[in-house]
Amino acid sequence: MLITGLAASARSTAAVQRIYQIKRRQESAPLAICVGDVHDVSAYGDISHLPAGLLSRLLPGPVTVVLPRRPDAPLSPELNPGTSTIGALASIAVIIH
Repeated sequence: MLITGLAASARSTAAVQRIYQIKRRQESAPLAICVGDVHDVSAYGDISHLPAGLLSRLLPGPVTVVLPRRPDAPLSPELNPGTSTIGALASIAVIIH
């Protein structure tokens, strides 16, 4: 099975804007971020309310976890404006650059 998608740096305002443009997506339709390791999720979303080990049981896999976005998350402010949450996933697939 081949699954395709677009990827860009979630830290780059220009890259985030380009993804919205290419996908013809409204800014009100949030984009998820893909992290390299399940432990990276905590840099972007608040996981303090989750039971211990839950993320490790869900990720990597076909799940996008929606969490409160950390105010200090290293993400472009253009990523998902108007929402205080961030969707995060950890892919089990190979990502080709």
